[in-house]
Amino acid sequence: RKSFGSTIRRYGYNADLNKYANYDPTTTYPNIVTGTRSLIPGNDGFSDSDNRFLSAFGNLGYTYDSRYVLTLSARKDASNLFGLTTNDKWNLLWSAGAGWNLSNEKFYHSDLLPYLKLRATYGFSGNIDPTKSAVTTIVYGLQTTYTAAPQATISQYANPELRWEKVRMINLAVDFQLKNNRIFGSIDVFFKHATDLYGPSELDYTTGAGSSITKNIASLKGSGVDIELNSLNINSKFKWYSKLNLSIYHDQVENYYDNSIKAGSTVTTSSPVFNHIIGKPLYAMYSYRYAGLDHTTGSPIGYLNGVPSQDYNNIYSSKSNDDIVYSGSAIPTLYGSIGNTLSYKRISFTTQLMYKLSYYFRRQTIDYSNMLVRPNAANPDYLLRWKKPGDEQITNIPSFVYPIVNNREDIYVYSDQTVEKGDNIRLQYINLNYQLDKNVIPSLPVKQINIYLNVTNLGIIWRANNKGIDPDFPQTTIPPSKSWTLGFKLTL
Repeated sequence: RKSFGSTIRRYGYNADLNKYANYDPTTTYPNIVTGTRSLIPGNDGFSDSDNRFLSAFGNLGYTYDSRYVLTLSARKDASNLFGLTTNDKWNLLWSAGAGWNLSNEKFYHSDLLPYLKLRATYGFSGNIDPTKSAVTTIVYGLQTTYTAAPQATISQYANPELRWEKVRMINLAVDFQLKNNRIFGSIDVFFKHATDLYGPSELDYTTGAGSSITKNIASLKGSGVDIELNSLNINSKFKWYSKLNLSIYHDQVENYYDNSIKAGSTVTTSSPVFNHIIGKPLYAMYSYRYAGLDHTTGSPIGYLNGVPSQDYNNIYSSKSNDDIVYSGSAIPTLYGSIGNTLSYKRISFTTQLMYKLSYYFRRQTIDYSNMLVRPNAANPDYLLRWKKPGDEQITNIPSFVYPIVNNREDIYVYSDQTVEKGDNIRLQYINLNYQLDKNVIPSLPVKQINIYLNVTNLGIIWRANNKGIDPDFPQTTIPPSKSWTLGFKLTL
């Protein structure tokens, strides 16, 4: 994949005449701010990158007597991102699968479950980051303003240990169908093990190469279940179809190069980010443990080494597990959709519900430092703040003090008091369709016309939090607007 780019700068541009002025790039001119003389900086430049990828792929499938299925696939990928050694560039990936159509066996007889098939696969996949390289790379920038000589900077340092990320996948599944096709679907159980995952690795500052470099430093394991069920509930002139998709997924960090306990300030965030705490999900919700408000000042009280404290600086940097709270996953671990279609003659009506369960999010609250900088960033929680002794009995929101002490504010903003359950059910869309064909109107110039009305983003119909917050948009008060579409489709 090859890409090119260019930039250019002109001085003295006149929009009315669409002209610009010429200047001498080798002459120094006085700077009206500093009084020193320097060359006028240019901005002309060109970029050119060339990422080479090569892949060889093979696939083999064999079916015997409509009962046994065997599949084999292999691919070998290579990238020039991994340096000069051929063995570093190439990565072998493969997978194998088998299927057994049990319902085609002579010994199998079931009126209740006439179709039954078992499946299993095992294999590996790979991944790279095209912005990283195993060799040192430099970028030529603008010429220096003092000598007009070209200058270059190192954009990436040699990283010969960089290699492909690898993911091992095991999948076990069953496909089934009940009598008269009333219910049919599949159940998949999978296990993932990802190794050599990319992440920042700290460097010795005295190397002069920056504070970190990307390396293969982590491993992650996960497992889950995917269920798809389709049902024909009513089958007459009036028909009713249903479809259920259900996914359950759990993961946890298995290994990370830095196994030390992280400071609370690095894991308490407002939105899901990578948390490299071994044994916990990659996206997890952590918070400062909150002990309420001081009864005389309304200041927040956190925990330091398991003891209530107002030493905000040390709480901020504390690495004690007793000072933070783990709520759970910050992304849904149980999610899916439920769809229903009702039809009568030429009219059909379809609805789709989406659900996300078993996760947590951080709601927005008053942030005094942000409010002072951006007055429109105020929050209604400001009205509920501590104002006088005794208010600590009815509110957990700290008092307002000036000048602002950022670590003091963070103790509440990122505390367990601002964590909410994210479980919700959303009405994703409604579709109404009417069909016309030549059986109804013989003179119709086309085979079929479908007239439809579609409405999307209808909003949440149930949520676990009692504050009216949309968990998908916790930092805004404006949810996505409803979309109405009226149209028709012609079949010639």
